[in-house]
Amino acid sequence: MPRMKPPQFVLVVISVLLTSTCWAKSGSQLTACKTNLKNIGTACEMYAADHDGRFPERLSQLVPEHLTRIPSCPTAGQDSYSRAYHLSSGRNAYALCCLGKTHFKTLKGRVRLNYSAYSSSVGLVEGPSPTGVSGCRKNLETLKTMVEAYRTRTGHLPSLGLVSLMEHTDGSLPHCGDYRFAPNETDYIYSPDWYSQEQEYEIVCASCGHLEEGLLPLQPQTNSRSKMIHEIIMPPVEEKWAVKMWLPVSIVVFALTVYGWRKRR
Repeated sequence: MPRMKPPQFVLVVISVLLTSTCWAKSGSQLTACKTNLKNIGTACEMYAADHDGRFPERLSQLVPEHLTRIPSCPTAGQDSYSRAYHLSSGRNAYALCCLGKTHFKTLKGRVRLNYSAYSSSVGLVEGPSPTGVSGCRKNLETLKTMVEAYRTRTGHLPSLGLVSLMEHTDGSLPHCGDYRFAPNETDYIYSPDWYSQEQEYEIVCASCGHLEEGLLPLQPQTNSRSKMIHEIIMPPVEEKWAVKMWLPVSIVVFALTVYGWRKRR
């Protein structure tokens, strides 16, 4: 087999280095994105401490008291968090994610679509729930049945949240994500409306486990006003040209280099 000429060898080395450098850069950008999510979470907790335990309705409310600005995902090159921020009806839980395919495209095999994410219930989330949407729906129906049974028996909603239902379970509350919960802990958030005459409530999944399936954080959910399980899908996101093209360009450069080498053999 003929040896590669110096110019051909240089092109191959450059293309390999370009691809590996892009992977390394993408990994560091993912780490920075996770730091952004944690910083936003810390700011939300500070906001709640100043507002009777209620989280902000929009991330823009964190500026400038708790954040100088809403950070941008270094891979997306823009704020990919605000549109994915979702709040429970009682403002006692929130979740958000890095919206879009930026990390999914640049780090295929290492990052799932619409991840990483952050939830006030479980913290940083890096992958989907093993329960799946269908299993989560069943858990919500089970919890709603338990809440209604409690209300029928006592005449009021559970005052201590879902932990009040422990005596009617098999020893633990259902949960969606693959986390280590104590028997009286769960990643489902119960939000009662004590001011409504009908004593309404909402139960949401705070696992951030269904983002890859196209659902927003804190989805699916159910409430006392409806017999259905509700699901809000992800909004569309427009990615910047550089994010879209870096990997295809790297592949084309490598392919042309190999093609040119093989043609000269």
